[in-house]
Amino acid sequence: MKKLKSFENFSYSDVLKNQQIGNPAYDLLFSDENAEFELEEINIDKLRKINGFEDDDQTLSHFKELGLDEDESITQELFNKIVDGVELSPIVVDENYKLLDGRHRLAAYSELYYFYGYDFYFDGKLKIYKRIQK
Repeated sequence: MKKLKSFENFSYSDVLKNQQIGNPAYDLLFSDENAEFELEEINIDKLRKINGFEDDDQTLSHFKELGLDEDESITQELFNKIVDGVELSPIVVDENYKLLDGRHRLAAYSELYYFYGYDFYFDGKLKIYKRIQK
């Protein structure tokens, strides 16, 4: 796992501001004001496995299949942004790489990686904010 900015820690307010930029759904409760984060890169397969996702769990296709309209709508919007070249804010995880914020972003990237890799190149590397201090 390669750290992108190991010399720089991010405060809760830094991370929160980034989560709000162009993001239709973010979780204000992913931490508290004393938390610190660092920016890392992680492979999508590893992040999905750590969080217990298998096969097509937590993808746009999965949300459509289950009739989860709100999840489908949010994920579709994020999926379209990625395809249009918009860089989404990093996913937020705790010290053990458990998702705190970014489930829909992970679903959108998973859809691209597993189902549209032949149409749209995505190498499977995700930027994440990893919490290093609660």
